[in-house]
Amino acid sequence: MDKLRIRTELDNNYFSIAASDGSIVRFRINGNAELTAPLFPEMYDIKVTNDCPNRCAYCYQNSLPKGKHADYLNILAFFDALKVKPIQVAIGGGEPTVYPHFEILLFHLNSIGINVSYTTSGMNLSPSVLRFTSRYASGVALTLHRSLPWQNALFALKGTGVKVHVHILVDGPSAIEYALFNLDKYYEQIDKMVLLPYVEMGRARPIKYDIESLCLDPRLHSPKIDFGAGFHKTLVENGADVFDFEQEMFMRYVDFVDGRVYSSSVIESEGETIGEFLSSRT
Repeated sequence: MDKLRIRTELDNNYFSIAASDGSIVRFRINGNAELTAPLFPEMYDIKVTNDCPNRCAYCYQNSLPKGKHADYLNILAFFDALKVKPIQVAIGGGEPTVYPHFEILLFHLNSIGINVSYTTSGMNLSPSVLRFTSRYASGVALTLHRSLPWQNALFALKGTGVKVHVHILVDGPSAIEYALFNLDKYYEQIDKMVLLPYVEMGRARPIKYDIESLCLDPRLHSPKIDFGAGFHKTLVENGADVFDFEQEMFMRYVDFVDGRVYSSSVIESEGETIGEFLSSRT
């Protein structure tokens, strides 16, 4: 039986129910009042390395081969210091599977009761990475890069028994067609196809398309298709059946490479130091 975790935030007008696969459902306590962001985020999106071998021209993180790794002890110290542990941690980079301490980090976060997932291009899935994934991860986000042979990674990850969400960057109409084609072709292997809006950050150059409007394509109304936070406003404004609150209010992005905390990985801001963030949460 799936082990559920219930978290009640009276001051923020909601309670959440989380499953061991990382999925979270939230409910208002007072249906007429707004939800507000909790002091202790339910989820952390963490950057453990800026190293990535793929050299994608549209990388919003500006990651490159031989990029800098985060100090592993600083990551452990952060989560040990938190007064209230998160429900979920998503490990990213760069390419997190090239991080020297990736496997032991999966084990450690799992051992302290956190649902842990990671985002990967799938190009570094060694037998050891797959074994640790099977034992300690609640799910994997496989980023679909059209220039890379991601299909082999999809089958390898599905063989671990974890949920596999395929993420695709929407940089124009062709991305929608590619997503729909591959969802149909690999329907049994893909648990969710998640569409992420192109972000003009890092090496990602400006493009001519109105990206936000592409999420309104009626063919995307599928139980296996979900949308990144950047599409949320457009979906709500057009009456889509989605939550009327921003999912990002429940999370923080922690860049352990530069030592700062941000509201999101795709919002350019100064953020705050990890020490400043922890000062009111330990």
